[in-house]
Amino acid sequence: MAQLSLLAPQLFPSSAAALAFSVVLFLWPVSEIVGAGIIPLIRRGGVGARRRDRGSLLLIFLGIIISLTVATAFATAGIAMLPSWTCYLGIILMIVGIALRQWSMLVLGQFFSMAVRIQQGQRWSRRVRTATFATRRIPA
Repeated sequence: MAQLSLLAPQLFPSSAAALAFSVVLFLWPVSEIVGAGIIPLIRRGGVGARRRDRGSLLLIFLGIIISLTVATAFATAGIAMLPSWTCYLGIILMIVGIALRQWSMLVLGQFFSMAVRIQQGQRWSRRVRTATFATRRIPA
């Protein structure tokens, strides 16, 4: 049977875990492209927002790449090995994090942007006030 994982199978407790991680790792950027890029552009009628990012998105991206690289290197070298259940917990936490981000994009609708700010004309609807945003500050 062919290995379908993007990463080395010995890094995971089972081939099912390797496949699940690979699927989630692939769907994460796809959900970002659709949820944070395409849908807001459609909602704004094709007009792009001005970008004011001062490099934070690049730092986040580099942090993700470096974290995955270090984790893979540690696992390959056998450094700081964790019990197998932590792999499944990590996959579940990835799915929950992706779902929370997509939900926040849905709640904020056309006012969602990659930068945390209140846009001109934005009103705090009842839906937003009673949602998680009412009690927590959730960055994009």
